[in-house]
Amino acid sequence: MKKAKAPAPTEETNADDIAPEKLTDVIVALTEQAEAGDTSVIPRIRELIREDTHFWCMYGDRREVYKRRLIESMAKDPLLQETMELWMDEEARVLAGENPTPIEKLLALRITLDGLYLTKVETLALLRQEETHSLAHAEYDLRRVAGAHKRYLAGIKTLSQARKVLGQLKSQPPAQPAQSPPHAEGIPVRVHSAPPINGNGSVAIPTHASNS
Repeated sequence: MKKAKAPAPTEETNADDIAPEKLTDVIVALTEQAEAGDTSVIPRIRELIREDTHFWCMYGDRREVYKRRLIESMAKDPLLQETMELWMDEEARVLAGENPTPIEKLLALRITLDGLYLTKVETLALLRQEETHSLAHAEYDLRRVAGAHKRYLAGIKTLSQARKVLGQLKSQPPAQPAQSPPHAEGIPVRVHSAPPINGNGSVAIPTHASNS
């Protein structure tokens, strides 16, 4: 039995009035409406997507899309695909470490993706060499593997360097408060009084009695 599509909400429909489990279906229905030529629903799609964090994280993060495509290119069995994805998530978590910074999370995911891609090109190179025994193919595959391996090692090196810099920043002592100027610590400061003023507003010039 074919699953019925969720009806597209009207402009008056508030995102809070849509059940959470139906929100993705509503977004998909609106997207199909936009693909059919009705671009007036695009602002509504944008509004509803903001309410579905899982939706925009899953489709907006192109790294996750790449990861899924990479896994699907290596395994057709759904069970194997799911286990590979769980393994990658765990490897990225271990590489990032405890209480990772955003840069450590990003680099750990990048290393995991590069590592899986390296495994893919190595496997393809092995299978093709077993089938063709072609020297030209072997040279091409070796260059491809070397490039993937170089990128994989570069990611590991970058993560190591980033952790070194982060460790140096954490080990720095906290900034000291600004020091007070010397005269505030007991050094006397000569204060000059204002000159006397005559009745007509002019400055009075003091006279000194001469010694007789």
